Amino acid sequence: MKTKILKMILIGLLSIFSIHSKASCDEEISFKENYSKNFQKDKVFFIKGVALEVYEYGRTIKVVEDLKGNFYDEPFIFVWGGGFPSEGSGFIGIETNRSDVITWHQENDTLIMLLGRPIVFEEGIETSGDYATMECTFSVLKLSNGFVTGCISPPFTTYQCMDVTMPWEELQMLLTTNVIQSTYVKNNVYQQNGTIFFENPEGKTVKLLFYDLSGKLVHEITTTSNSYRPALAGSIFVCKIKMNDEVVTIKYVAP
Repeated sequence: MKTKILKMILIGLLSIFSIHSKASCDEEISFKENYSKNFQKDKVFFIKGVALEVYEYGRTIKVVEDLKGNFYDEPFIFVWGGGFPSEGSGFIGIETNRSDVITWHQENDTLIMLLGRPIVFEEGIETSGDYATMECTFSVLKLSNGFVTGCISPPFTTYQCMDVTMPWEELQMLLTTNVIQSTYVKNNVYQQNGTIFFENPEGKTVKLLFYDLSGKLVHEITTTSNSYRPALAGSIFVCKIKMNDEVVTIKYVAP
């Protein structure tokens, strides 16, 4: 009996120590800010998925669409969010700075997710083959009937970000417009009179993929040139340019 009581006290102390030793977020950033800051990173993935069964503070996700073009061929993945393991799970002292509690979503909800790889804890609950939402940022939006809901952009209340709902197509344009502004100087990619120009002095292989605002791939081409004019007209498209192991996303306005 005494041993059991001492064990319970030790577990409680470990849990308290974990809470107070956790590095807190100076601030949390919105989904839009997260996208702008992290989208171009090689190990950041942008997917559409369906929420399935929950385990502890994570859940299985059925991958429906790779929205960035760098995701692995994995139809089902496991994603960790924010929170604690359940009482009695045996995983003691785990707490994260992840802003999204993905276990709150209903099973079969469609989610738009910015993901990275998790920190692998010594306790072994998270593994290097899993995925995770990002720390101190909002990384998950719910997609329903053509509208997305979540912490898309500021303002924040005193305690939390306010959920905003907007059309999915409108959000895609908001995100890609923001990306072209942030990558223009770095990658020297620009559009003029319907032609896309990009740096390619060594004549390396460049792949361009064009998506309509519903997310459907409508045109793709591989070239070694430093410019390309697609045979598209009268609409707005999202163009992903893959070159030198990087992906640049821009808004393409067809003349």
